[in-house]
Amino acid sequence: AVNDLFDNFATITADAPPAKLINIGEEQSNQDLVAVHHHLCMNLEKITKILNERDREAANKLVGVLQRLGPPPELTKKTIVPAIRGHAGGQNKTSNYYEDFMRQNADKSTESVKQKKIFYVQGVSKEKYPVAYFIARRLEENIDMDLLLLHILRTLQDIVTKPFVLVVDCTQFAPEHQIALPWCIKYVKHFPDIAEENMKNILILNPNHGLKKYSKRIAKHA
Repeated sequence: AVNDLFDNFATITADAPPAKLINIGEEQSNQDLVAVHHHLCMNLEKITKILNERDREAANKLVGVLQRLGPPPELTKKTIVPAIRGHAGGQNKTSNYYEDFMRQNADKSTESVKQKKIFYVQGVSKEKYPVAYFIARRLEENIDMDLLLLHILRTLQDIVTKPFVLVVDCTQFAPEHQIALPWCIKYVKHFPDIAEENMKNILILNPNHGLKKYSKRIAKHA
């Protein structure tokens, strides 16, 4: 079990103050363990590289424990949401915006926006990272921006716990495809921290003069 990790690596000194007890249900505990297991496996190379610089024995011990555990279980949406919450931190405002928004719109359908193919995930990069696409020219002036935000966040839930790439296609970008500043601010507020950290690259396709002017205007308020 992942508990082996804590048994192998936890170091509690004799003079350490008693830890405050936290009441966590068995289901939540299992979900957290799966998320920890998945995170360690997905980032093992980076973690062991850092450990090797400080304590080679600890690095070898970590590799040994993960080899005994085997591959982590697949992350489900039920596991991903607590992982996002825990990664962002209980007091993090972005986490609060994200959670509140997803909870308030849990029963809302995004099928009408999904069919427009403004934002979707398809294929992988040369590094085998999932690729998310945002097609700017498919934005319409009368689109429900809250519904689009909900669709984007739901789509990202399937890939944010591992590295991914974002492609922004700005072919034929025009004024009617611009996202107003208040909406830009709202989208950034609701973007999960874990998604920002795992976004390995952003590729802008076919930027034109109109996009550059728009980007400069938005950047002034960033």
